[in-house]
Amino acid sequence: MNIKNNCTYTVRVRVIVDWGTDSPCWSLAPGQGKFWFKETITGQYSHLATC
Repeated sequence: MNIKNNCTYTVRVRVIVDWGTDSPCWSLAPGQGKFWFKETITGQYSHLATC
């Protein structure tokens, strides 16, 4: 999953996974991106949440 901060301020986000382990919480500066790969068989991407 590719995540990118399109805001004009730094945000803290995590990927929420249904029936699986959520991602760690990351701080992303404006324009910064992050790639995260869910390494489990179970679960599916649900949404991004602030943390």
